[in-house]
Amino acid sequence: MTSRTVNVLAPNGRRQTVKCTLNTTILQVLEEVCKKQGFNPGDYDIKHHNKALDTSMTIQFSGLPNNAQLELGPAVKTRKESEITVALNVQDGNRILGTFLPSNTLQDVLNSLYQSQEPNPVVIYMRRELYGEDLEKTDLRSLGLTGGRAMLRVIHKSPEELKTQANVSSTIPPKIVEEKPYKRVFQPIDHNDNAHTVDGEHSHIDDQKFSPTAKNVPAQLDVLKLAKERKRNEDKANTMDHKSSQEVLKPEKGRTIKKEGRPRISETIKPQTVEQVHSYELDDVNLEDFPFTGDKRGLIFPLESAESQVIEDPPDDFFNLTVEDAKTILRDIRRNKEEAEKGGPLLTAALRQLEESEKQLRKINKYSVCIIRILFPDRIVLQGVFSPTDSVKTVSEFVAEHLSNINTPFYLYSSPPKKILPEDKKLIEVDCVPRALLHFGIEDLYKTNQLSFLRDDLRNKFTTNSRASLAAMKIKHEMKRIKNQDEDAGKESPIAGCSQESDSSKATHTETDLKTEKIPKWFKAT
Repeated sequence: MTSRTVNVLAPNGRRQTVKCTLNTTILQVLEEVCKKQGFNPGDYDIKHHNKALDTSMTIQFSGLPNNAQLELGPAVKTRKESEITVALNVQDGNRILGTFLPSNTLQDVLNSLYQSQEPNPVVIYMRRELYGEDLEKTDLRSLGLTGGRAMLRVIHKSPEELKTQANVSSTIPPKIVEEKPYKRVFQPIDHNDNAHTVDGEHSHIDDQKFSPTAKNVPAQLDVLKLAKERKRNEDKANTMDHKSSQEVLKPEKGRTIKKEGRPRISETIKPQTVEQVHSYELDDVNLEDFPFTGDKRGLIFPLESAESQVIEDPPDDFFNLTVEDAKTILRDIRRNKEEAEKGGPLLTAALRQLEESEKQLRKINKYSVCIIRILFPDRIVLQGVFSPTDSVKTVSEFVAEHLSNINTPFYLYSSPPKKILPEDKKLIEVDCVPRALLHFGIEDLYKTNQLSFLRDDLRNKFTTNSRASLAAMKIKHEMKRIKNQDEDAGKESPIAGCSQESDSSKATHTETDLKTEKIPKWFKAT
């Protein structure tokens, strides 16, 4: 058993070295020091860093290191031995209680509380197993018990079984493999039968087109020679590719040559819904073909009509970093480091509000319309087209027009997290531009078992998610085209009156300069 040593400083200034084991209690250390120094153990405590240690604790669970420096100090309360209430847990699950003195041994406890005919009783206390002669030699005081209550556990096992650990598998002996001497066997290789193919930018050697004798090559073939031969053939194939690429004619106009490198994410991930929407030509789509409702070009469709996107995983080559990717990552890291070191400017509330206003103005200038979708509890979606400057109340009025009961008290909220939108706010202020999905909610006082919320006459105007997305794209396309036409017209209109305005502005400018110019004192007007 592992032995340890502790140094105890007595009140008389002497140091006492005590050798102990992991199962030695603090009380045993205290009694040994007091016995050698001539003190009463009941009047003193052992302290570690001015903290009194529990006398019933063992060295193993006290947290004391080896060669710990302890101190013998006066006890706050004089210890007195009293009767100990012992609870004995037996193997059948019963618990037997009894009262004993600290001087009683464990064998006395077993004889008084547990009369069993089974051999080899083992008493377990604080993970310490005591059996055989130790039961007669060990009293309760040696376990650190001088009063109070304690719990002991009794099992029946032979000493040999106690040495066996549970859930520990035996080690498997390693197999001895006889090593055979390596022999190099040279096999002639026919260079004429080594067929290689060149396909576009990649070249490979067909290893299966060797001579018939090469199929029966033994396992001890010279691998080094084969590797050199394959490298030589690859070099020849690369030179052929280089020569053939120089003789290729220039590509036709309008055609693009695909460069080597990892594939783009747009080439590997192709959502099914995006393919269906983009399969239409927006110029050929007529808005009159859609079943619009209301003045906001509303469309209704069930959520089940939205097909799930089939996203294919990109190939492994996509995740291989190229030199350009490494440069981009390094540049971003350096930029972030510089920004973190310099720190951002301290903005006042007015400046933050100004930045938010500029951000909203940029959005309004960029997006002329916004698409709002409202999801009902019955999984029906209502889509409408609004202006970024419209308020949430406008959206609520649009929703109320489609309800079967117009007087239904409801609110609109975004999720996650759930945030009820105030009706006095604009869509640009609640971050609903260029598109947003809102939820239809009803107050708890007015909740019913209503299954449908829209009018019955709107059932024949249901469409699909793809058609609603196509209509939204068409509306955005039309608004963008109108905006571009207005900008072109605005650029041409000021040209006609440009010369007249410039002449008049020059004259006005000269007059104001003469008036504002200071007159020298020596100048006399005639």
